[in-house]
Amino acid sequence: MSTNGLRAIGFDGGYNYIKAVATHKQIMFRTAISQYKPSMMELFGSSSLAFEEPSFVFGDDVIDYQRGASIRTDRDWITADMYPCFFQAAMAELGIMNGEHLNVVSGLPIRYYKHDSQTLKEQLLGQHTFKRIRGNRFTFSVDRATVFAQAIGVLAGICIEHGTIIDMDIATSHVAIIDIGGRTTNFLHAYRLKDVPDESDSIDAGCAMWDIAKELQTRLLDRVPGLTLSILEASRIVEKKEYKIDGELIDIQQDLQDAQEFVVQNIINKAEDLWRNMKKLDYIFVAGGGGTQLFKKLNTHISRANLVPRAIYANAKGYSELAEYQNAREK
Repeated sequence: MSTNGLRAIGFDGGYNYIKAVATHKQIMFRTAISQYKPSMMELFGSSSLAFEEPSFVFGDDVIDYQRGASIRTDRDWITADMYPCFFQAAMAELGIMNGEHLNVVSGLPIRYYKHDSQTLKEQLLGQHTFKRIRGNRFTFSVDRATVFAQAIGVLAGICIEHGTIIDMDIATSHVAIIDIGGRTTNFLHAYRLKDVPDESDSIDAGCAMWDIAKELQTRLLDRVPGLTLSILEASRIVEKKEYKIDGELIDIQQDLQDAQEFVVQNIINKAEDLWRNMKKLDYIFVAGGGGTQLFKKLNTHISRANLVPRAIYANAKGYSELAEYQNAREK
């Protein structure tokens, strides 16, 4: 299908955060979601993440105000009714105009993308309609959708710019990427921009930011009798690195450090298991929201690893570059 005239979009629909990138703009919001009710306007105002059509509210406000927040962390969430809503909200935040036609590149965890990529493509392709609270109704169309293995986006963001390969050395080398997400960490070994299957995998237990939140939640519940603390609230504490009880800050630094060390060691163990001979790797990169938080600890174990720029948006940026690359090849 020709991509001439299509706007290039990178969409990273993570379990914990949604990220999207278009030319000169990037957006991110948490996947916490609640059914919208008119009474919420008193709390959320005319937030751009509150929608009448579809009728949902997204983001951190849902957690902070404890308005029935939920989050999906299972593989099948891409088939849920809420998934297109996240995509539409992301496009709204990017400023997609009424009637626009898009070329969208996205990704899925390495372990599942070959099996689930068609399902995700079907969710993305076609006409989408959304309406903000007190806003106008918008309709746009996804004319082309491509799904890659997660972390290929990171690599593309390093090698490609404005539809052109700018770093042929990295593009033709053995490159390892540790992409630490909210729910899943992807371990990619790529050669000539393609994954090496036996040395690429994704792990959804013990290696991601969600696991740090679960460790911290357990420790705080053990420390403070009578405390109620959801996993979503614990994930917010991990990001803020502070927590108040009875209006007073409590010291959580040792608990947080211990939880981080637990996850870092799991990541190192998996990397060493997958890449037994790391000396054959020309480059090792770390990415993802978890990458920004854990890089210093990881770097003590893998000293030649490098944190990619804009690590939180690395996949979404790379996906947008791949969409531009597709567009350029169609001209």
